[in-house]
Order: sequence, then structure tokens, then C-alpha cells
Amino acid sequence: MLRQWTVVEAEAQITERTGRTMRVLLTAMTGMGNAALSALRTAGIEVVAVIADPLPGPGFPHYPCKELFDQCLAWRIPVWPGMSLRSTANARRIRNVGVDAFIIATSHKIVSQDLVDAMEGRVINCHPSLLSRHRGPTPVAWTIECGDRETGLTFIQPTAEIDAGPVWYQCRTPVGSTETAGSLRQRLDWSILPSVLPEVVEGVVTGRLQPMPQQGAPTYEPRFREADIEWGNETAESCLRRFRARTPHPGVFIRYSGRRYRVEALSVTADRNGSCPGAIEQLGPGRFATHVTDALLTAEVAGCTEGQTLTCPGQRK
Repeated sequence: MLRQWTVVEAEAQITERTGRTMRVLLTAMTGMGNAALSALRTAGIEVVAVIADPLPGPGFPHYPCKELFDQCLAWRIPVWPGMSLRSTANARRIRNVGVDAFIIATSHKIVSQDLVDAMEGRVINCHPSLLSRHRGPTPVAWTIECGDRETGLTFIQPTAEIDAGPVWYQCRTPVGSTETAGSLRQRLDWSILPSVLPEVVEGVVTGRLQPMPQQGAPTYEPRFREADIEWGNETAESCLRRFRARTPHPGVFIRYSGRRYRVEALSVTADRNGSCPGAIEQLGPGRFATHVTDALLTAEVAGCTEGQTLTCPGQRK
């Protein structure tokens, strides 16, 4: 079992166990990539370069964070853009750099077996779920959508099957009852990851950690999508869970007469009062009461500037 280090202990512990400063390559995206880069530097692990591609426009990780490219520039860390990790030639190039480990902290890039072999297996993919549960590209949102009470980070060695590789280490944390996909992702990136990543790297490099097969029946979910909630067929709990899983991205919407309104806040107002499940009543500009199977919810929406009356399917306006 890994012990969580204090920042003061980290660099001394790594140097003592390896006899020198460890050197790694990092491939990452903004968000978890920034957190991993910061944690590695704090622990005295040299990040030789970051392999990353700029993403067009705003978005991921859907919480406030400095762009990874800008962070690398500020810290004078080289960035290698446009580099395929499937290439045999690039696997040799990475091997020739002479790093101790190769770390993946959220990336669209597929890692080849050639690269894993070139690194003699010392490749660490940081996945934000308790694998084998929630393999796939958006595990944090699916964790909330499925009502999981617990989540965490799983550090795996990549294989040809996506997110199916053996586990170096896994850490767990409860899922808060009001956490959204954005806030949970931010906590995993900036609170959980920095507390364990340096020692995972040290354990992999020194051989103290050995990869073990994933446990449990695996689940794989596709990329998460926005949703128009079927208010008349949902409970309050399922509506709130769907909302939290899609906040701040990709969003939950109310649809009426060909127009869609993004829900910015959703809360339980009262137990069901006998109104038609699925009915939506206007409370004021941008505020609606939505009737679900067991409760009355209040939805605050964006993009609604005129007074409107939204109705249950089948009702007259």
C-alpha cells in the first residue's frame, strides 16, 4: 500500500531510493496534465518534455485551468506537438531520450506496444475511475450518471485493448452527493493525483510496484453526450444525477416548441403534488417548475428572455 508523502518528503525519498534524479516524459492534456506536471516537478522528478497537441477553442477540462502549453512555456519545459505514439520510429526516439518512465495524464493518443516495449514496460496511464469499471473516454461523467458512491484513480500499463491494461496502483475516494462531473474531475486532478503520482512513478521505476490484472467485470461506456431529460419518466434522483453528470459539459436541456434551453441549476422543490408528470410550468424569467414522477423540481435555464408557458406533452398551451 502506498503511503502519501508530504511535499517536503517527496524529493528526498525519490533521490534516496533511485540514487539520482528520475527523468520522465509526459503526454497529457490541459487539466490532469497540469496537475501531473506540477506534482512531478514538486517531487524533484525531471520532466524532459511534454508531448501534447493544442486543442481548438475552449472546453476541456471544463474547470478553470491554465493551458498546458502556456504552463510548459512558463516553466521552460519543451513541448513536442504532433508526435504519434503509434510509430515504431517514435518509440525508438523516446527510448533514446533515456527517460525512466513514460506517463500519460489524459490523452487522445494511442500508445503502441512498441513504445511499451521500448520503455521496458515502464509506462503509466492515469485513468480517473476504479478500473475495470468505466473504461472509455469520459469515465468521470459516467461515474456520476451510474450513481457510483466511490471513484478514484487507477494507474495502468497500456495494452492494445483500451483501458484494459494491468494495474500498477489504485486509490479510492467517495463521490460527494452534490459533486458535478466538473468538480469531481478537478478534485481527482488536483487533490488526489498529486498525492500519489510521484510515489507511483518511483515504485514503477524501482520495480517495487508490479502490474496486476484488473479485477471485476469490466464496463465500457462511449463518449458522454448532452441530454434532453424525459421529465415525465424520471425520478428526482435520476434527474439530479443526469444534471450533475453533464455539468458543466455537455449540458442538460429543456426542449419546447423546437427551442432548447440549457439548465444551469436544478433542485428539488417539493414532493410530487399530483400534477402531470412531465409538465413544465414557468415560475418567472429563466425559472421553471418541472414535474417528475415523484417530486417537483426547479430548473434555472439559460437563453430564456421572454415569458413562456411550457407544458406537459399532450397538454394544450
